[in-house]
Amino acid sequence: MADFLLKTEPSTYSFADLQKEHQAMMSNATLSSTMESDGATDGSFLTNTTNSVYKFREDLSLRAPVDLPQMRLFEITIYRVRAGHEHDFETLAKEYAKAFESMPSVRWAVFEKMYGVGSGNTFIVATPMKSMSDVDQEVMDDSKLKSTVDAAQLKSMRELGDKTIEESESKLFAISRKMSYVPASWAAESPDFWGKK
Repeated sequence: MADFLLKTEPSTYSFADLQKEHQAMMSNATLSSTMESDGATDGSFLTNTTNSVYKFREDLSLRAPVDLPQMRLFEITIYRVRAGHEHDFETLAKEYAKAFESMPSVRWAVFEKMYGVGSGNTFIVATPMKSMSDVDQEVMDDSKLKSTVDAAQLKSMRELGDKTIEESESKLFAISRKMSYVPASWAAESPDFWGKK
């Protein structure tokens, strides 16, 4: 099990802010008690756990700030970059962001692994979605890529990807209301989902 820092605030968010947020969460008696109880219950079923910290890369993201309380799904793609090719990955991400910039429905947020196994060459691309129809839209948008870049540029991007990315894996996750800890304001903004017990 991994704990990811998924922050889409401006890049001024710091590790000092992370510490303050963690302390605030741990000072919440109800939350701490629930986490301890759940940890004791889950303990007999777990063989190991891992924790990781990721940094939001605003410079590699495309229209990342979204109305999170309205989101119901996340497509998460993990990229493991070949050693020494981190800069190439940054270049590649920026080229794709430029290519999709004209498509208003396309958005993603990029996070770089700072701590944990694979730190330094692991990136997560998170795409928030309101419904499964967004997956259909994503497929249609991908098919339009050939119309936004010429054949030579597309070939160059694919070759750079082959040289840069060691492996990648995409998964689609549904947000669980019961397993989430969110601000009270989310219930007011999206009562049909977050307002339900």
